[in-house]
Amino acid sequence: MMDNIGPNLSHPAALTRLTSTVLRFRCPNISSASQKLSYVNSFRTVGKHDTTFKAFKEADSNRNHLIKALSSSKSKQVSHESIALAASRYIPNINQILVTCRVQPENAQLDKRLVFEWSSGIEAKPRFFKSEALMYELVMTIATE
Repeated sequence: MMDNIGPNLSHPAALTRLTSTVLRFRCPNISSASQKLSYVNSFRTVGKHDTTFKAFKEADSNRNHLIKALSSSKSKQVSHESIALAASRYIPNINQILVTCRVQPENAQLDKRLVFEWSSGIEAKPRFFKSEALMYELVMTIATE
């Protein structure tokens, strides 16, 4: 005869099934119209300081690397690790711009509009969504990572 010493603390079967499920989705993608976007051109007036110009140029460069990695993924010529690496290099740049705009709102003046256009990797038929919010760019880049 077995004595129960308290409640059964084992994992429920549903939780075990949930944690063992892996769902795969395509990577989000940047539209060709949004690929021409440039932080250097958009913040030209307020981005004249050497450090600021360098930060915007680095953000443009890292965004272009992400675009190249995502466009290469369509033809299966690039690994998902390189896409994740490109995204992880670009995320701090977006965060730096967001923090700067929050701390110094007078520097958030644009010379040229920033319109980010991404498609989701979840939908069966990809369609692009537009936003002028840097937070949208950050979220979609994180989703890519």
